[in-house]
Parts: sequence; C-alpha cells; structure tokens
Amino acid sequence: MTDRTRIVIGTRKSRLALAQSEMVAAAIRAAAPRLDVTLHPIVTQGDIKLDKPLPQIGGKGLFTWELEQALLAGQIDLAVHSAKDLPTDNPSGLDILCVPARAPVADVLVTRAGLTIFDLPLGARIGTSSQRRQMQLAELRPGLRFADIRGNIDTRVNKALAGQYDAVVLAQAGLLRAGMLSPQGSITLDSAKVQAGGTILPVTQILPAPGQAALAIQGRADDAWLRSVLAPVNDPVTAACLQAERAMLQALHLDCHMPFAALCESVPQGYAMRTWLADPRSGRSLRIQAAASTTDQLVAELLQRIEQAGGRELLEGCRQSPD
Repeated sequence: MTDRTRIVIGTRKSRLALAQSEMVAAAIRAAAPRLDVTLHPIVTQGDIKLDKPLPQIGGKGLFTWELEQALLAGQIDLAVHSAKDLPTDNPSGLDILCVPARAPVADVLVTRAGLTIFDLPLGARIGTSSQRRQMQLAELRPGLRFADIRGNIDTRVNKALAGQYDAVVLAQAGLLRAGMLSPQGSITLDSAKVQAGGTILPVTQILPAPGQAALAIQGRADDAWLRSVLAPVNDPVTAACLQAERAMLQALHLDCHMPFAALCESVPQGYAMRTWLADPRSGRSLRIQAAASTTDQLVAELLQRIEQAGGRELLEGCRQSPD
C-alpha cells in the first residue's frame, strides 16, 4: 500500500481479536496522531472449522493464513496475532515488526462457583483441547476428565455456565483484554451480566504455551517506514523473550500436536526460561529451566539440558504416537 497517512490493521472477527487489535491501533494513534489507523476484520478457517481439535484440521496456521495472504496482497498493512497462534516460520516476505508489552501469562480455571482446581470433585469434566493444559492439570490434580472444546472465549465460558463442563481453562490475558475478568476474579458476559468465577492457575503449577499473552504484529519485511512507526509500541524485553520461546519450538521441531510449555522472563543477570515437555502416550514429562546473560545462550543451554535429560527421545516417541 502506498498511502503513508493511513494504516490498515487486519484482524480476526472474534471479540478477543478485535479488542487486541484495537489496543494496538490505539497505541499507534498515540505514538503517531497524524495517522488514520483502521481495522479490517477477516474471517479465518480457524474461526469457521469448530467441530474438530486444531491438530486434526491443520494447526495454528488456520488462524493466520488469510491474514498473511491479505498482507502479501497489500490489502492490509499489519496483522495482529496472538503470538501463541503464530507458526514459527514467517511466510517469505513477512516478518514480526513489533511485539508490545506482554499481559499476565497465567491460565485461568473458569467455573460457575469460582472453584479452585483442588475443589473440583473426582471425575470433574474439564473443557480444554490443549494437551499442554490437560497433562499439567492431570499431574497437579489426578482424577479429572478432559474433553475437547472449541469456540471463542464467550462460547467457552457459556458452556461452563450451562453445565456442559464442570470447568473450562482460558488464558488470563484474553479474559483481561476482552474486559471479561475483574480484579476480584468474576467473569462477566456482556449485557446479560451473567457471571462465572475465575481462579488463576499460577505458572509454578501450569506453565503457559510459548508466546502466551504476547501479541505479534506482523507486516511486510521490507516496510522500513512501518517499523519506525511501530518502534514506540515495541517492548524490547517482551520481543526478546518471545523470540527465545519461538526459537525453542523451532529447534525442537515442535508443532501443536505436541505438549510443550515455555516461559522466558527478564532477570537481573539476563534472561531465564522454564520449559515443560511431555509424551502423551507414556505420560512422562520433564521440567527443565536455565538462565543466561543472552537469549541465544539461554536457548543453547536449555537445549543441552533437555538433551541430557532425555527430552529428544521423549519428543521422538510423541511424534511416532498414532493419531
């Protein structure tokens, strides 16, 4: 696009995606008030195909392909993605131009009565399609049952309220950005004012997905002007941590079939990262952590420790497991 007074941001149509994209648009307007920043909603295959778990129908790319094609065609200038939904390889010609400051990274257990994971009865049915969440919750609280669930965050909360699940698990960042989670932990659904209870699952118990709570603003790789416009919106620490988490996914050749968690954080000496990986067949899991002065050193150290702990053999067994 040649009009340098206007920026068009591509976004999915869900409540959360629109809220996240409007946050980015507001930040750009604050940094560059002369620019006209507008949203362009786009429906993705991930929004349409809701009857099966993501790994069975194509994985993370189902939420990004249409947005990336619109970028490549020049129909939009930027696309706002939940970083955890973005495949590790950018299509040729595209790049992550900006990563704003990260929101709280924890998961939230949503129930009608605001129960904790330890309050749930044996056999309670938990709605989550994420093997990362399922296996870590099972380690924390044996005796739960898990069932796949798809749909936007409103739909998932409604299913818990309707009794289709005893609880559902959602990202704290999404609930906050959509304006659904209060500081007291109540979750409100639009004008109906129907409330559920949300209980934070600390990262010491349930480690988040790589990229969780971070936004990745994708654009054309050669658009130096947009990079400069976005510079005040970019958070260098979040960007470095996201790059390290994505580097782990890439180095271990992981995809959405495989349960893996990672959280990189800034520490006084540089960066620290905690990881969790597991084999759904055997139930075996590993928790590996490390710290280093740079993210490159951190990733190298973690990969070495995972190797020494037998992590690659564990992942290979996971890859060979039948669907």
